[in-house]
Amino acid sequence: AASLLVAVLVFAVVPERNLPSRGETLGQQFRSFGRIFSCVPFWRIAAVLVLTHSTYQALQGLWLAPWLYDVAGMDRSEVAAHLFITAVCYVAGSVIFGISGDRLARAGISRMTTYKVGLAICLGAFLLLTAGVDTGLWAILAAYGFGTIAGALAYPLITALFPPEMTGRVNTASNVLMFACSFAFQWGIGALLRLYPETASGGYAPAGYTAAFLLLAAVQLAAYGWLLPMRERHL
Repeated sequence: AASLLVAVLVFAVVPERNLPSRGETLGQQFRSFGRIFSCVPFWRIAAVLVLTHSTYQALQGLWLAPWLYDVAGMDRSEVAAHLFITAVCYVAGSVIFGISGDRLARAGISRMTTYKVGLAICLGAFLLLTAGVDTGLWAILAAYGFGTIAGALAYPLITALFPPEMTGRVNTASNVLMFACSFAFQWGIGALLRLYPETASGGYAPAGYTAAFLLLAAVQLAAYGWLLPMRERHL
């Protein structure tokens, strides 16, 4: 109902204006995706966004709860509380990075720098999870949720690589990659866990989680290493 109300308001209230891409044929619009996917700077910036968010979605949406049961040894109420902490800090991070990204940019600290710092927090927390650290786990998950949403700063960085009329397509390209990768990660974690024998309690083996998380950590760190030398002034 709320979505329908917003759609009606957009239709009735938002003024019409000529968009930069007005007059392009559907074929021209689709062909422009080739330009996006052949742009190396796009991949350097977007790869970390796609991989870190896909990992977060695979965990928060499915596999973090079983990990909390099977590895951290938590009960149902503790699992729910820790999932809640991660989600709340993800939401809080979206507000904080959204505001601070603009303010820091005006103060001379580029969005690229803020993007890298946020991702470093995300990856550091994920590496602790990979290592099976369960001391202060609420703080680790809080940092993980908070740092992951810094990936949203990739959007102004990648759209700056292309003309204004391609902004929607650039964002769509990264989002399609992210949700496809999220599906692959969710499925892949499950497939890998099933290669290990179940525990006596019927859960998944901790070694299976370690193997899955190590693979995810490796691809995220590789993408982050590719991004790290990049500077916003080079865009």
